[in-house]
Amino acid sequence: MTRDIDIALLRAFLAVVETGGVTTAARILNRTQAAVSLQIKRLEELFGTELFVREKKRFILSPAGERLFGNAQRLVALNDETWNAMTTPQFEGEVLLGVPPDIVTNLVPPVLQRFNQAWPRINVSLICKASTLLLEELAERKLDLILTTEIDSGSGGETLLRDRLVWVGGPGCDTHLQRPLPVSLGSKLCRFRPEVVKALQKARIDWRPVSQDCNMEPLYATVRAGLAVAPLMRPCCPAFREI
Repeated sequence: MTRDIDIALLRAFLAVVETGGVTTAARILNRTQAAVSLQIKRLEELFGTELFVREKKRFILSPAGERLFGNAQRLVALNDETWNAMTTPQFEGEVLLGVPPDIVTNLVPPVLQRFNQAWPRINVSLICKASTLLLEELAERKLDLILTTEIDSGSGGETLLRDRLVWVGGPGCDTHLQRPLPVSLGSKLCRFRPEVVKALQKARIDWRPVSQDCNMEPLYATVRAGLAVAPLMRPCCPAFREI
């Protein structure tokens, strides 16, 4: 006989799996430890089998628990997706989103995909410019929302990702050994450029500029061809060798 499964029981089950115990799971679920223990007991009674092996204070999945784990994740995710779809207001309109060239190719597509899934009736118009220009246009209310690459997000901004710049060169190239060092820096509007120049001066490395275009394609081309090295954020290093 088929029976309905209480999503709250599955949510408690997943919390215990992820935290390895009832105490931390209870804090995450904002419930008492006794309440979470009771939910696990009810779920085990429902299936007629133990879902965990208790080892001291650790809860380890039993074979039955391992079989349940994947399905429990999918059921809880589908429950939450359905709830959001039925209760989230269906906004319509257009959002003007500004993004700098250095992250638009590698970091932005997944963000746009998730946004489109969550708000299918909102059209996104993507504007690609240097972070300095995006900040100016946001202040002038020409843009609704911007993502920028900066040393510090400053007041009014929120840091979504923190990473460090790395030097990269083309595969199999020894460009980094040349002096003066050929460097593709991007345009003079780049927020990272002053820090890169300062680092080169501090290391007493003689260098010369190669590509100084805001567009990333010329920079990538010079690095790939072995004509220059470039400072890039790690997530934005397509097929390049870190040096």
